[in-house]
Amino acid sequence: RETRPPQALADAMGNYSDPYFEGDANVLRTYEFHYAQVTKFDNDVMWATACIPPCCFPYNATMACCFLAANNRDASNAMHLALTRDGIRFVFDKHPTACRLAMCDIGRTSKTVPFDKLTDCDVQEPAGTAVCCCVDNVLKVVTVDTASGREMVLRGIVDPFAFKSDVWGMKSG
Repeated sequence: RETRPPQALADAMGNYSDPYFEGDANVLRTYEFHYAQVTKFDNDVMWATACIPPCCFPYNATMACCFLAANNRDASNAMHLALTRDGIRFVFDKHPTACRLAMCDIGRTSKTVPFDKLTDCDVQEPAGTAVCCCVDNVLKVVTVDTASGREMVLRGIVDPFAFKSDVWGMKSG
């Protein structure tokens, strides 16, 4: 059975906000992340945890100063999300980690959750704080579930409610 997008989504086809998926005929719509906001939140969490004095405090502070801010930025920028004819596709692209040497890179991973397997897609509003009440939770989080369990946790989508609406529109056909 061929899945057809709802009219509003069909009207947006080809309107790519994320050039990562350009040229992929199976992609119906892409979604942007608040890359700067995700990076700032991750950096704030990193600095807050680096300042908690465990036995390896000098190591935490050194790693935070030298590599982790750049690693957080690159990890944020590596996130790509699209609705395809088959389902929800999330790609975490190759990016540097740890001490940023090529041998420490994380390779590209991709996951597609088919619409017919989808059981839940929810948006969690930010509330409270992270890390000992030091960092406000500011990111909206979308969770995608199937009968087997939680398949995706997507932090910082620009318009998570539009994404949720589009997902349910595709699922209902």
